[in-house]
Amino acid sequence: AQRWTLNGFGGLAYLYGGDTYGEGSNNWYPALGAGIGYTVKPQEKMVIRADVAIGKSGNKGFYFKFGQPF
Repeated sequence: AQRWTLNGFGGLAYLYGGDTYGEGSNNWYPALGAGIGYTVKPQEKMVIRADVAIGKSGNKGFYFKFGQPF
């Protein structure tokens, strides 16, 4: 259990400019996600991580990372 992590994240974007400026709530783009991580080498902080995100209008994403957090 010491090597496993669980994370959650969220975001909000607003697009402005061009022909859509001033249309209000149609320009907001929220997103939520969750993921898991596993630390392969604790001394080197080497991790494997998988995340899933869901956004506006049913947009979805899957992200897989192998590396160091920073």
